[in-house]
Amino acid sequence: MKTIDFWFDYISHNAYLAWHGLKQTAAEFDLEIRPQPVVFAGLLNHYGGKGPAELPAKSHWMLKNVLRKAHHMGLPIQPPASHPFNPLLTLRATLAINDMEQRRQFVERMFQAIWAQSHDASSTDTITLCCRYWLGRRSLTQRRQRSRHQRHTAPANPRRYPPKHIWRAQHDC
Repeated sequence: MKTIDFWFDYISHNAYLAWHGLKQTAAEFDLEIRPQPVVFAGLLNHYGGKGPAELPAKSHWMLKNVLRKAHHMGLPIQPPASHPFNPLLTLRATLAINDMEQRRQFVERMFQAIWAQSHDASSTDTITLCCRYWLGRRSLTQRRQRSRHQRHTAPANPRRYPPKHIWRAQHDC
C-alpha cells in the first residue's frame, strides 16, 4: 500500500478540514495516511509570515471561508476553547504514538475534540480523553508536568479569537 504524509498542526482549522478530505481520498485510492505533526508557528517564524489570526481582514475572511467549507463537507465545526492556543503538548502526544493506526485514531479524536466539540486543545484532560488507550500512566504524568510548567510561563491573558458569538453568527454563511 502506498502512503501519503499529512503534515499538520492542530491549531489550523484548515488542517481539520483537510484531514477529513484526505481520509476520503485515501480510501478511494487505497492510500495509507501517515500523520506528521509540525509546528505551524515555527514555519511562520522561519519564513517571516504572520498567522491569519494576526491580520483582522484575513481572519474575518478565513472564518467565513472555513464555515462554508465545513458546511459543504457536512462537518461540524465549533471554535476551540481558546484560539490561538499552544499546540505543542498535543503535537508531542501525537509523536509519542509510534503505531500509525493508533496515531491516526488519536489525530481523528484530537481534531474532533478541538474543532467539533470546542475542547481546550492545551489541556491535559483533552489529551487524556483522546489518548487514554495508548499512553501509559508514566508518559501521561510527564506530559502533565510539562503542561504545568507551560501554564506558569504562558501569557497571563491569552486571546480568545474569534469569540464564540462570531462563530455562531457566521455559521449560516
